[in-house]
Amino acid sequence: MYKSIVCCVLLLVALGTSSLRAQTQPDSRGAKFQQQLRQTADKGVAYLLEKGRDETDGSFSKQLSPAVTGLCISALVRNGVPVGNKKVQQSLAFLETMVQPDGGIYGKGSHLRNYETSVSVIAFHQCNVDGKYDEILDRASKFLKGIQWDDGEGHGIESNHHGGQGYGSHERPDLSNTSFFLDALKELEDDDMQNSDAVRKALIFTSRCQNLASPYNSAEFTEHIPEGDEGSFIYSAVGKGETKVEPNSTTPAGGLRGYASMTYAGLKTFLYAGVDKDDFRVKAAMDWISRHYDLDSNPGMGKQGLFYYYHVFAKTMNAIGDPKLKDHEGVEHDWRSDLVSKLASMQKSDGSWTNEHDRWYEGDPNLVTAYSLLAISYCQDSPNQKQDAVSETESEKSLRHVVMFAFNDDASKEQIAEVESAFAALPEKIDTITGFEWGTNNSPEGLNDGLTHCFLVTFDSEAGRAEYLPHPAHKAFVDILKPILKKAVVIDYWTKD
Repeated sequence: MYKSIVCCVLLLVALGTSSLRAQTQPDSRGAKFQQQLRQTADKGVAYLLEKGRDETDGSFSKQLSPAVTGLCISALVRNGVPVGNKKVQQSLAFLETMVQPDGGIYGKGSHLRNYETSVSVIAFHQCNVDGKYDEILDRASKFLKGIQWDDGEGHGIESNHHGGQGYGSHERPDLSNTSFFLDALKELEDDDMQNSDAVRKALIFTSRCQNLASPYNSAEFTEHIPEGDEGSFIYSAVGKGETKVEPNSTTPAGGLRGYASMTYAGLKTFLYAGVDKDDFRVKAAMDWISRHYDLDSNPGMGKQGLFYYYHVFAKTMNAIGDPKLKDHEGVEHDWRSDLVSKLASMQKSDGSWTNEHDRWYEGDPNLVTAYSLLAISYCQDSPNQKQDAVSETESEKSLRHVVMFAFNDDASKEQIAEVESAFAALPEKIDTITGFEWGTNNSPEGLNDGLTHCFLVTFDSEAGRAEYLPHPAHKAFVDILKPILKKAVVIDYWTKD
């Protein structure tokens, strides 16, 4: 019987004995990178599906905000979990309970109406098979545009509020919420972004948040830009301007320090709005990020908001469309392999991520794992969207997981029968198993190499397998198997026509 290194690796994973990590930094064009990306993403997906969800209603960290559920749904679907997955559907049903009469998608009494609605729009749009959520999305789009700061709130183009979005309580707009708003509009209006009045107004606000004196921004803080900060972005242009850098957010002369997460958010808004890459605003932002390329920290903020930064970093670099970023010293960085390697090194054994610096709720594993998986999805050449997840994995192909056993000579019939029964019970306990059969060897050729039992488990996606392997029911089965197991062979394959 032929065996391969792949079989051995899969066996180790299946029995829970160890995992293999790439020991050298992978090239994003190569197999090592793809393997590291897939293994890291699969572990994160399994964590969200098995440990992150509230099984009673499908929500994720609802005590923080329904937006966490929206982010987790998007993270799962973009990493290959089919929209039709029962757990994804339950989470979507929970999110539907947040749809309000005004068209917004937020918790009752929430002060985060823009943020929660924008994130939910992205999730619903990515799962909008056969127009199921068309009405929800149409009403949500009108709601978001309705709460954008503009003449309707008494803030014409001369006001620094104009065009921005805040959390939704209408205290003041900020670049982070404006960026989420633009992300939602990109989902809904991708082909017509440049003709959108809402996008045009958001671009005005965004330009005023940049540490760059220009015809688009004459704020006082641009007269005192800190050294090395030209081209960066701050949190809000309202009043004298606001930044979230702590401590030393301002210079003695009154300048405001920019930081990476807002700079990438601002740059992404420019790109989404159709601003030319030769525009001086875009060039200034690109110059800043080339001088502050760093994945060990959120430049300007240290470890604060680190995983939010990873998310917006990946999304912006994907929008730029170049797999390499040259820093100011002329060194080219393969940002995708850099980011995946960094996230792989920070992932916990259970598949989750957290930030010990808990500002902006980054101590919550669901939120941070969603940020990480979303970042990983933008490192793929063609991230799994709803079309891939539904048609390819559910309708056209199946993932077979073939397991063959030989038992110890002293294993009793009762012990072997217990293994057979425990394995056969797994489909009732693990939702992602879509097919199962088993039998004992009946070949007259004598090539079974001592293996007597063969089990064939079917999944509709690699994410489904990723949920199966660490599942408590599967681990309990392995505990029954190990004492009498003499030899095993495991091979997985995608079916072909």
